[in-house]
Order: sequence, then C-alpha cells, then structure tokens
Amino acid sequence: MVKHRKKKQEEKKKLTKWNIIFPVILGAAGTGIAFGVNWFIAGPPPITQCITAENLSFNQDAFLYVTLDGEPFSIPFDVGRTEDCVKPVHTHEADTIEEDGITWTRIHSAYVKPTRFVLQDFINLWGLDLSQYDVKVFAKNVDEDSFNEIEDIRTLVLSNKVRIKMELTSK
Repeated sequence: MVKHRKKKQEEKKKLTKWNIIFPVILGAAGTGIAFGVNWFIAGPPPITQCITAENLSFNQDAFLYVTLDGEPFSIPFDVGRTEDCVKPVHTHEADTIEEDGITWTRIHSAYVKPTRFVLQDFINLWGLDLSQYDVKVFAKNVDEDSFNEIEDIRTLVLSNKVRIKMELTSK
C-alpha cells in the first residue's frame, strides 16, 4: 500500500513595507533618469532657446487679430525679441498685413527643425494674462472659407498662413 504524502501548505507571503516602497523608488528613479536624458541630450524646450538667425530651415508665419470688448487690441511689436535674444516665436516691428478690413499681426516662427509651436507659446512670450478675460479663439487655414472655434490654445499650432482671431472680453 502506497501512502500519499501530504502536500506542504505554501507559506503565505507577508506584505512588507519594502514590497510597496521598492517599486515606487524604482519608478521615481526611472522617471528621473528619463527626464535627465531628455533634458541633457535633447536640450531645453525650443521655445525657451534663442535662435541665431531668422532664415533657418523651419520658417512659418501665422497671423493674429485680437479684439478687447469688441475693439481692436494692439499686439506689441518685438514680442519674443530683446537685444540679447530672439525666441523662435516672435513678432517684428510693424509687421502687419491688411486683409478684408482686418489688420493681421504676423507671428514669425523660425527654428533649426520643424517644431510645433502653439498659440499658448506666443501668449506666454507676450506676457498677456488671459485670466483677466473671457477668451474665445477662432482659426482658419488659408484654404478654408470659415473660422472654427478653438477650445484650447495649447493645441492651436501656429502653422503657416493660419489666421487666428482672439476675442477678449473683460471680466
């Protein structure tokens, strides 16, 4: 007669603080390494850099028209420009075009490679505090007939020849 051996019950593993803390430490370390590699190899974000010239391989011009409480609102000349630095997104002195009774201000983008600059980048360089206003933004590409409302200016790319209308209403 064969006697069956009783299987040993598997010991229950205890959950220790190291079982919780160690994966968190590994995740944080991995994130830190990834951030460091991205920053030091790729460099700082393009919008924070100064460009050496304006005739770089990536050049685009978007056009902006701003109203405040229904009246035209001036966009300062030389946004993104100082004596020491020209940012990749900037305006020039008196660089406007007239079209359909609207004076559009040219927003020039220049960089060493194609880069997605957005309206929020320009607003930040301008220093315009949008929290003081109710904001509506409309955009259309040059080949479109009508303007479309834009929900988030962080997603509106300053693509070549895009027309952007921004309506500010005082709060």
